[in-house]
Amino acid sequence: MSRHRLLLIVSAMIALPFFLMPAIPQDLNYHNFASEEQLWGIPNFWNVMSNLPFLFVSISMLKKLRPLNSFYSKMGAVFALGVLFTSFGSAYYHYQPHNGSLFWDRLPMTIAFSGMFLLLLGTRVSLNSAKWLLIPVLSGGILSVVYWRWTETLGAGDLRPYAYAQFGTLLLIFAILMIYKVSRVQQTSKIVLAFILYAFAKLFETFDHQIYSLMGFCGGHPIKHFAAAAAAAAFAKFAIEEIQAQRHSRKTKCEQ
Repeated sequence: MSRHRLLLIVSAMIALPFFLMPAIPQDLNYHNFASEEQLWGIPNFWNVMSNLPFLFVSISMLKKLRPLNSFYSKMGAVFALGVLFTSFGSAYYHYQPHNGSLFWDRLPMTIAFSGMFLLLLGTRVSLNSAKWLLIPVLSGGILSVVYWRWTETLGAGDLRPYAYAQFGTLLLIFAILMIYKVSRVQQTSKIVLAFILYAFAKLFETFDHQIYSLMGFCGGHPIKHFAAAAAAAAFAKFAIEEIQAQRHSRKTKCEQ
């Protein structure tokens, strides 16, 4: 069986459970974060200000991508811009948490995940496939959040497409790494680190109130932002090296 066919089969297997399960409405208790301190006139200060690392990571990556003019660097820029907008969208949401503001937190996250997937698809699987899927993947991620918000207004919220846009995409990236293995072990280790850090971020998010009980001033959610930003930084490092490797490969072929 070819690797391309195997990837298609695995992709279908990943997608199927997300759409066979019943609709998932937004749990309104999600908006009840442990850290609600107001400092310097900013409500929910720690949850708001802990989004700054996303801003620093995205700006640093965009600067490094500027001289790397290629389609791959454009996919890296999609990821970096998603992270950049997440810093503002998440800060806006945490300033006043509710479903309406949560929309602006989740929307840029789908852009970042789309950029991650497209970059891996282009560098490890097929550049043409990444080019063809650019608009569908980005549109699908954005529409998953639009669909969720629309269903919430109808009183029948459904997070399944958004869950797929986030976790399904991560599983697809993992599948690409497993199926299309390369010799660049150090680069791959960076994306593995990104996965580990993101898993820790989700744990900090889950145990927000318990961590607040232990620390007394800061819950798990602000720490989640730092862990997620560290994951973004690890992927950014991987992406830059991956793009540079592709550039070097093309240059070598031209010289031959």
